[in-house]
Amino acid sequence: MNRKVKSILIISLLVIVSLVSFNLLKHSNRDAVYYTSLNELNGTEIGLSTSSTFESIVNKKINNVKVKYYDNVADRILALRNGKISAYITDAILAQENLRNNQDLTIIEEYIEEESYAYAIAPLQKELKKKIDIALKKLKEDGTLEYLQEKWFGDNEENKKLEDIKLTEKNGTIKFGTLATSAPFAYLKNGKIVGYDIDTMLYVCELLGYNLEVVVMDWSGLLTAVSVGKVDVAGCSIIVTDERKKSMLFSEPNYTGGVVAVVLKDTSTSNNLIKNLKTNFYNTFIKENRYKIFGNGILVTLQISMLTIIFGTILGIFLGIVRISKNHLLKTISKLFISIIQGMPITVLLLIMYYLIFVKIFISPIVVAVITFSIYMSAYIAEMIRGGYEAINKNQIQAAYALGFSKIQTIKYVIFPQLIDYVMPIYKGQIISTIKSTSVVGYIAVTDLTKVGDMVRSRTFDAFFSLIAVAIIYLIICMIFEKILELIEKNIIKKERSW
Repeated sequence: MNRKVKSILIISLLVIVSLVSFNLLKHSNRDAVYYTSLNELNGTEIGLSTSSTFESIVNKKINNVKVKYYDNVADRILALRNGKISAYITDAILAQENLRNNQDLTIIEEYIEEESYAYAIAPLQKELKKKIDIALKKLKEDGTLEYLQEKWFGDNEENKKLEDIKLTEKNGTIKFGTLATSAPFAYLKNGKIVGYDIDTMLYVCELLGYNLEVVVMDWSGLLTAVSVGKVDVAGCSIIVTDERKKSMLFSEPNYTGGVVAVVLKDTSTSNNLIKNLKTNFYNTFIKENRYKIFGNGILVTLQISMLTIIFGTILGIFLGIVRISKNHLLKTISKLFISIIQGMPITVLLLIMYYLIFVKIFISPIVVAVITFSIYMSAYIAEMIRGGYEAINKNQIQAAYALGFSKIQTIKYVIFPQLIDYVMPIYKGQIISTIKSTSVVGYIAVTDLTKVGDMVRSRTFDAFFSLIAVAIIYLIICMIFEKILELIEKNIIKKERSW
């Protein structure tokens, strides 16, 4: 079958399956159970945010619950609609924001508990904590915090804009870690990260003479980044606990709210598939020019992928040469290195590099990602070269020397052609695998294609278009790289025949 036709068929099949899935997802809550009190949730399954402290709070009011953890609110809402959980627990303000965009959700009015939220501060930044506390106290006394809460927690979306504050670097820059998926505290709007926490920190930095650098992270890595000093301050409805106090500092509370349960509401929804598709397409790509954000994510993914391929290949060739050398010590060291890298999940290696190896070296997370994936890829390329070399009949090499070939000529005319034939098919597969593996770089504050999909999904509360778009884009990228590699392979074979 023609490759072009095959590609079109694959994409068409993916779209058809996706449309069916979309229709099922939209109507998956038709047999849902509707809850009106906390007592009714006894013995049910409850959704919480990953690394949340709400489990101990929930157990005080709801008995015998089974907890399931989700990375973001979009996943919790989807699980609720699909009947995987009966409710999810969150802050009241976050819940109100969820309800504005999801007519089929409601809040059980009874508070589970009242909580205060604060900024987490790196453990070595004691002086900075004192300054931030003074600034927050001043903002509270002069009514600024109340003004910001009315603006960001209200219903008027037009008013939700960051204050026009000109910051200086008189005393340096505060690296502020936050999420991009927790409206109204910190979220994506018109291609920028905005929200109550961002606005509050702008006022704090103005009072203290600091510039502000916003670092978007996943919740699972946010507090770790603070504790090891990758960011100076972190904020996004963070609750102060005794356990957290052991590894980081906390500011004075910047907001006090309540913990509530979000459940499904008995309401009729539109069954018009075309209308639903149009609405969700608009919300995912057109609204707030979100297609541009996807474009930026694609560029970051391509940047990491291409640099990884270049440096990973170079390092892999070097390691491969060491693996087939006659130096026993070098062979043993390289073998041990390759075994360690191949035996470690890429996500774990990425986190080790970012939070341990480069913890005190402030370089771009993209650079850390390229270094990590290059090392990971090089281990596999080295083994490809070793395997290809060992597959060559050594009598051919001896025969070449007997015919008067020099070492360079033997490599060029005997070893290299056979090595290429062995390595290229595996090498192509490794490159495609590496490109897909880069989808985990969001764990270390890199806004790649997958991370962008998550950010947009947190605003639309719809999993369909954002996930399908990410899947199709990765498919297209991989097909393009596969075609390029095939052309390179044909060109090499053509040159071999001309020798």
